[in-house]
Amino acid sequence: MGGISLQDAATVAAYLENCGADAIHVSRAVHIRDEFMWAPTCIHGGFNADFVTEIKRAVQIPVIMVGRFTEPYYAELMVKEGRTDLVAFGRQSIADPELPIKAFRGEMESLTPCIACLQGCVANMFQGNPIECLVNPRTGREAELKAAAVKKKVLVIGGGVGGLYAAYVAALRGHEVTLCEKKVVLGGNMRLAAYPPGKGDIVGMVRNYIVLCQKANVTLLTGIEVTKEYIEVNAPDAVIVATGASPLVLPIPGIRDSSILSGDDVLSGEVQCGQKVLVVGGGMVGSELAAFLGEAEHEVTVIELRDKIGADVISEHRKYLMKDFSDYNITTITGAKVSEIHKDGVSYTLEDGTRNCINGFDSVVLAMGYRNYNPFGEDVDKLAKEVYVIGDAVKARRALDATREAYEAAKNI
Repeated sequence: MGGISLQDAATVAAYLENCGADAIHVSRAVHIRDEFMWAPTCIHGGFNADFVTEIKRAVQIPVIMVGRFTEPYYAELMVKEGRTDLVAFGRQSIADPELPIKAFRGEMESLTPCIACLQGCVANMFQGNPIECLVNPRTGREAELKAAAVKKKVLVIGGGVGGLYAAYVAALRGHEVTLCEKKVVLGGNMRLAAYPPGKGDIVGMVRNYIVLCQKANVTLLTGIEVTKEYIEVNAPDAVIVATGASPLVLPIPGIRDSSILSGDDVLSGEVQCGQKVLVVGGGMVGSELAAFLGEAEHEVTVIELRDKIGADVISEHRKYLMKDFSDYNITTITGAKVSEIHKDGVSYTLEDGTRNCINGFDSVVLAMGYRNYNPFGEDVDKLAKEVYVIGDAVKARRALDATREAYEAAKNI
C-alpha cells in the first residue's frame, strides 16, 4: 500500500505546528495519498499507527489519531503507550453512537461495528445527501423510533442482515418476534461476503445483529422453511418477508450441468474446486470470488460481459481488489458474451463478433450475480394482515437497501 514516508509525515506535522495549529489531526497530516482518505474494509484498523507515532515524537502539541478504529481497547492501548494523545472515532461513531457507553460498561458484544463499506456515508456525502449507515439505519433518525401502541405477533422470514435487523427493531418496539431461517446458519449472503480477502470484518455485523436480536428476546429458529401452512398455524399479525436473493442462472446452454459449480457453494465450502478454475462473471460477486480462489493458490481465469472487471465495485474497494488480481496472477477476459458452458470451459463471442472457446479447466464456477427470491409470489400479500417485503426479496441490490428497508418495515408495524 502506498503512502508518505515517516520523514514526510514529520515534516507535515512540523509545518502545521509552525502555522500555529492548536492540535494536529492526523487525518490531515497523514491522509495525503487518496488511498488513505477513506480506508475500505480490507484496510485494518489503526493502519497508520506507525505514522502517527512518528508525528507524536516530532511535535510538542496534542496529536489526534484517526484510522478506521472500531475497537476501543486498541484505541486505549495507543494512548496508554504514548503513541497519540487522543483517538477520533469517525465512521465508527456513526455505526454506533453508544460506543463510549458500551465500552465503559464492558458491553462489547453489543457494539455495532463499522465494516468500512463506504456505501452510505462517503457516497452520500459526496452527493450532498444525508449520511446513511449500512449497519445502523437509524443514523440521523434516532428520535423516530417509538414503542408500539399495539403489541403484535411478528414473523420474520429470512435470517440475512435485513431479516435480523427487522426482527431486532420490531422487538425493540415491544412486539413478540420470531425469525425463521431456512438454512442452519444465520447471515445470508452477507455471511458469504466475509470470505474473500480482506472482507473478514463483515462477519462482525452479522454477529452483532444476532446478539442484538438475542438481547431483544427475538426467537431465532434455523433450519425451518416457512410455508403458507406454517404461517396459517402460527397466525402472526404481521409478516416481514426477507428471503433475500438466489444466484442468477441465465438461459445459457450447459449452465445446468451438474458439474458446473455455484459461487455461493464454493465460498461456503459446500463444494471444492479443482486447481484450474474458470469463474463466469466478473462483477463484484465474481471478482471477489476470484480473489478468494487466488488467495487459496488456485489458477484462476475470469470471463466477464462488460469491458471492465469489478465495474460495480466502488473505487475505494476496487483498487485493492485489482491488486489481488495482480498478486494472484488472475487472468481476465472482458467484453465476452458466453454462448455455451462446457464441463471444462465456455464458448463466447467478443464485441467485434469474434467467436472463441476456452477449455481445459478443472472447475467452472458461476458467479453472475443474484436475482430476488420470494417463494410466495403474488400471494405474498395474503400471508397476514400486515405484510412487508424487504431487501433482495424485492430486487437484488446492496445490503444498504436491505437494512434501510428492514428499519422502515419494523418501524411501521
